[in-house]
Amino acid sequence: MDDPIGVSPAITPCTRRPFGLSDAMILVAAAAIGLALARTPAAFVAHMFSRMPSRPPVHRTFAYLYDGFAAAFPMVAALTLAAILLRFRRPRPTFRRLVRQPGLIACAAAATALVIGLLHSLPVGFNFMGTSGFDGWTYYASITESHACDYAVVGAWLATALSGRWRPERSWIDRLGRVLGAAWIGVIVLEFVVTWAFQSGW
Repeated sequence: MDDPIGVSPAITPCTRRPFGLSDAMILVAAAAIGLALARTPAAFVAHMFSRMPSRPPVHRTFAYLYDGFAAAFPMVAALTLAAILLRFRRPRPTFRRLVRQPGLIACAAAATALVIGLLHSLPVGFNFMGTSGFDGWTYYASITESHACDYAVVGAWLATALSGRWRPERSWIDRLGRVLGAAWIGVIVLEFVVTWAFQSGW
């Protein structure tokens, strides 16, 4: 029977699935797919850096960090989808408990924003490929869709916390989701820092 609303659920040992070989294989496969997809934006970023004019070292450092995340976007996206798959493997907590876990909430919010954003950006993508090619469009999609995922995670976490339904689980699966959620949010902070650095002439 589900716990009453407002009572913090105690996760029993039978619902905490230990990390196994199949879990490792799924994560390795997701990382491999992410790396394969990241080759295109990474190559475009390297091309952009080769044409970057002389700038202060601080500007170049922030640019490397920001565009590096764009190149890593496919990896984070692939791991996010893999984390959702792992979370729903048995044994698992009840659905009522699952929807309170910040790890799953972050991954589900990012995945939803990712799918909607990619569908929405298809018309722009076709025009973009006509001027900058597939590499340019992939880089554009990495920047724009990462922003959508970032704010989706922030909104989902804020709504969960303010509603009092924040119930983290002491398991590797929920911790993985929380790490991925923090990675999505990290790009927002980095974007504000980069924008401030350029506008202030630092």
